[in-house]
Amino acid sequence: VSSVKLGWFGIADPAYYGMVYEPLPGFPRAEFLSLWDNPPFDPQAPGPGLYAISASSLWESHRTEKTVYTWFRQREPDVRLGSIYLFVIE
Repeated sequence: VSSVKLGWFGIADPAYYGMVYEPLPGFPRAEFLSLWDNPPFDPQAPGPGLYAISASSLWESHRTEKTVYTWFRQREPDVRLGSIYLFVIE
């Protein structure tokens, strides 16, 4: 996998771990937090790719309106790695 679409929840910088990623809405790092109101994908029909979304981001636990990750919540993840849910969209 050359890159992952990442909905991160944490203060650590994922680049520190050598991850190549495209940020998705997450919390609390600014590069993720700033995307909630304008996500870089269509929330009703996400495009192809590998999506790695933390449980807290997936459930939009800190938001009143929970509309960004609804499409993903309606599906079983392809893989679950601890608190990270992986979805392969073709």
